[in-house]
Amino acid sequence: MKSIKQDYIKIIKKALLENRKKNDNIYYEKHHILPKALFPLWEKRKSNIVLLTAKEHVDAHKLLAYIYGKGMWCAYNRLIYDKQNNTILSHDEYAELREKHSEYMSELNKGRKPPNKGKPNPGASAYMKNRIITDESIKKRKETLKDKNYHWWTNGEIDTWSNDCPGENYKRGRTNVSSQKGILRPRKKVSKFLFDGVLYNNVTLALKEIGCKSRTYLYNRGGIHIYE
Repeated sequence: MKSIKQDYIKIIKKALLENRKKNDNIYYEKHHILPKALFPLWEKRKSNIVLLTAKEHVDAHKLLAYIYGKGMWCAYNRLIYDKQNNTILSHDEYAELREKHSEYMSELNKGRKPPNKGKPNPGASAYMKNRIITDESIKKRKETLKDKNYHWWTNGEIDTWSNDCPGENYKRGRTNVSSQKGILRPRKKVSKFLFDGVLYNNVTLALKEIGCKSRTYLYNRGGIHIYE
């Protein structure tokens, strides 16, 4: 523990002796020498703030986590997952950080219950009770949803995607064809399945005779459908 504290003091001393400034064309981050979570009275004191490089900042918080534990692991975790931080941890470092952080959060939340667990939301309940539904509000709601309620319509020959019926002979749904720019193309029907030089009546029969459960296996090994 003594050596860890000495390492932390070295980082801080080095930064203070260099009299660093934000406009030195070097990227610096503000760091509280005495953690503000543990020493709130020192949070805004200038003498408690020092400029560190990104690497020094990570190292400093790692050392603080070892020195004070508990909440300092949480601060170290936040710093590691900062979008501006490109620090790469080893497998052991990552495992240690996640375990310590999980232990702290479990201890912190032990015995706590969500404030509204098992209870209705009082604000939402009051709103629903006092809500008045009028013909005007229903009409406004329908107009809002009009552009969203698109459906397929068909007259038996052409399929149309619309939010309203396009004609007298149209009904909701699609015919058993796919259309493109009004031109109908009947869907192809599978009649045979060819695999490894053997022609089967269908892919299901091919799976049974080959003793395979995966169609993907057959497709990846050259199996193809023979269409009419």
